[in-house]
Amino acid sequence: MEYILRISKLTKTFGGLMAINEVSTDIPKQNIFGIIGPNGAGKTTLFNILTGIYQPGKGQVLFESRDITGQPAFQIASLGINRTFQNLRLFKKLTTLENVMVGFHTSTKGGIWDYLISTKRAKKEKEESIINALKLLNYVGLFEKHETLASDLPYGDQKLLEIARALALKPKVLLLDEPSSGMNSSETNHLIKLIREINLAGVTIIVIEHNMKVIMAISHRIMVIDHGVKIAEDEPDSIKKNDRVIEAYLGRG
Repeated sequence: MEYILRISKLTKTFGGLMAINEVSTDIPKQNIFGIIGPNGAGKTTLFNILTGIYQPGKGQVLFESRDITGQPAFQIASLGINRTFQNLRLFKKLTTLENVMVGFHTSTKGGIWDYLISTKRAKKEKEESIINALKLLNYVGLFEKHETLASDLPYGDQKLLEIARALALKPKVLLLDEPSSGMNSSETNHLIKLIREINLAGVTIIVIEHNMKVIMAISHRIMVIDHGVKIAEDEPDSIKKNDRVIEAYLGRG
């Protein structure tokens, strides 16, 4: 089996608080890998380390056999590891289309001079960005709202917009942090279908999610973290029956 990410004994503390403690796992290429656990378990801290926002105290992250431990966020993103955030980070005063176009900035070749004097190259790249952004908006189901300000979108659509913007970076690994939060049942079903389609297109997906319907429906494997420690990792059906997982969520008895 080919692994795209190999995580070894990652540890992170904040002052005297142990956020994650020697978490290890191997994530197969083109899988959907779920991460669950109670609030404060350390899930988002793990995401922040994988994407270069936090530096680990100990441990190692290998991406396609390359050591990326402690590399800055922009460098990790340029390699093909991109993410969405639980707390949305959209440009609220830009349109839906413009938000996705921002995601194409890393693939443009023109320099600042091209854009200042609006050269042919700059005009061509802008036209290509518009076309590709519209394709992504259609892909996630927001084409009809391409002229809408991000701030005017319903919350569920804002979640889809963040996914579209992440896809503009052409990720090899896409990390989704609570993608279904704030979504109604219909929106959630659409999200499940969309995540599966993205995965079938060849993208490895890692998902933090509290909605058990979503995580059980999409994941090939699930890792469970409690108080910063990995307590289980298995296929969804086995995770459902795991006594340690049940105890972490429901308590003893």
